[in-house]
Amino acid sequence: MMPSFEYFQTSFVKLVQDAFVRFAPKELNLSGEKGTGGHDVRRLFFRFFQTEDFKLLYEKVAVELAKKYEIPENDFLIQPIPTPRVFRPGDHGTSWHTDYWYGHGSLSRTVWVPISGAVKGATFAAIKNEKDNVKVVEFYEKNPSSLINSFELLDSKTVDVCPPKNNLAIFSSKLLHGSPENTTNIERLSFDFRFTPRIDPTSTKKLSHYLCLKNKSLHKQHTSHKKNSKFLKYICGGKSIDTAAQHILIDEIAKNDGFNVMAQEAEIERLGNPMLLFHAQKIKNNKSKFHGIIIATSKILNEQTKTEIKSKFSVPIYCALERQWL
Repeated sequence: MMPSFEYFQTSFVKLVQDAFVRFAPKELNLSGEKGTGGHDVRRLFFRFFQTEDFKLLYEKVAVELAKKYEIPENDFLIQPIPTPRVFRPGDHGTSWHTDYWYGHGSLSRTVWVPISGAVKGATFAAIKNEKDNVKVVEFYEKNPSSLINSFELLDSKTVDVCPPKNNLAIFSSKLLHGSPENTTNIERLSFDFRFTPRIDPTSTKKLSHYLCLKNKSLHKQHTSHKKNSKFLKYICGGKSIDTAAQHILIDEIAKNDGFNVMAQEAEIERLGNPMLLFHAQKIKNNKSKFHGIIIATSKILNEQTKTEIKSKFSVPIYCALERQWL
């Protein structure tokens, strides 16, 4: 049985720390004590995750983790984009929780990677031993209303997670951990991600969005549209979701899921969905330069329109919010 928490020594830590230093603006202070000078470090992290340097390192650590936890390559999944953490002095980080409570499966594990400032009081804490962890978790799962009051660790001992040099922390989805407040004058930068076997019926996450390993490289599990397909962005006003929000949602999901959005169309909202049906018909008859349509959510369409699209046209219409085809 694997431990619920452990440190893992790997060259990935030093390599990714050095890569981030090279990528970050030179004026960005990564020593921790004076902070990062007002820079939007979260946005910087997301840009860093898109670099080839990071992607190659991410593949390397994925291979290491699959080997360490004896997960066959064709059964290994990893979070597509890590979650950055910027924990400034006085900040509230996260309350005590388990990742399982937030929907990650019981077989999922979290990898926490320090970049700078991972010192006692500026890092996160975890329940120290398995027996205490089970006791507290079981108590709150049987008494969830108790979470409304102040969270009590029931006299359990905790440990500050401060990995040794060139180590990262790995813990199970059932481990209680939290960073209620940064009590130091140090700003901590880190990121974390999750990996899991392909099949975990206890997960509520869309594991189909995770990356898989193939020949020691990371890939999307499948693509539901051809790489060079052209999509039309469809916006419909007069609905419960604001049109500006529709644009933002479609643009971000399209970018993340690899959709090539070439143009946009606004609906004649007072007359139903004629423009959507117009384009659907053209696509069906191969008289359109588009191969499919992307909309914000299926909720902007009435049931009659959904039925008509499915029965008469059967064209690719992707719902960004649900991240699935209509």
